[in-house]
Amino acid sequence: MARRTRTRRLLGAVGITALATGAALVTVPQPDAQARTAAPASAPASSVTVRPDPSYQHERFQGWGTSLVWFANATGDYPEEIRQKLAGLLFGDDGLALNIARYNIGGGNAPDVKDYLRAGGAVEGWWKAPEGTTREDTDWWSAEDPADWNPEADADQRWWVDRIKDDIDHWETFSNSPPWFMTTSGYVSGGFDATTDQLKTGSVDDFAAYLAGATERLEKAHGIDVDTVDPFNEPNTNYWSTRLGADGRPVAAARKGLTSAPGSSRRCSSRWPRHWSGRRPTRRSPRWTRPTPPSSRRTGTATPGKCAPSSIR
Repeated sequence: MARRTRTRRLLGAVGITALATGAALVTVPQPDAQARTAAPASAPASSVTVRPDPSYQHERFQGWGTSLVWFANATGDYPEEIRQKLAGLLFGDDGLALNIARYNIGGGNAPDVKDYLRAGGAVEGWWKAPEGTTREDTDWWSAEDPADWNPEADADQRWWVDRIKDDIDHWETFSNSPPWFMTTSGYVSGGFDATTDQLKTGSVDDFAAYLAGATERLEKAHGIDVDTVDPFNEPNTNYWSTRLGADGRPVAAARKGLTSAPGSSRRCSSRWPRHWSGRRPTRRSPRWTRPTPPSSRRTGTATPGKCAPSSIR
């Protein structure tokens, strides 16, 4: 699929040019309350000169971007004039000119679970549950059955995909949580114990198939090529959890997520190739976002050869 490459202008090009020529940046320190009343209005400002060191260089940036996910889910149904303005400010040549985008493959809570996530946090999953399905029903989904997929899912976030696709040089799909029926707690906000694996052992292969299927459907529907897939977002942590209230229902949660130890992540990677057979597997290698381990026993990263190195920092 063809992709338009844009010439990017660095944000603040005028300021960068000034630095390159040795121009001074003037900063005014914040005075305390006493000095503010005592100092005369005409007091001279201190200045500091900042000069770049051209010998300090690293690899070239591919670009810069953002995750669509919650903001796109929250604004995708805004009035046309407003969302067009937002898109121009973020991705337009006269705005920030972002050229990397991460699309969130929603997990989705069960149909009978009342939304308790923050505004924009309940990204719709790509599954289509049979009528009457509840949180207790967890073994009905099959990646091979077209009836179990919802190709029209997630309309709000996908409005953004269509709107910005000509501005994007690198697409990534990523997951915050599997669908509820693949989790140990039955909720997408995390496990009841935030330090244990949330992805069920028996759902590892289904989860890989779910990400692959959703990515392919997204590509076909919007005419884009996805370059990388991130199966786990900040998985090695202790802050993805679900808490139940006195009524047995989840209490309000800011976001959704999944705790996954390195061993579980590697098992998911080992299932990955079978779902991308003959489908540009070198471009679809899973990668990991930075791990933030809560304890030394959970420290770890992806095994070399199982996951491609991160291409977006």
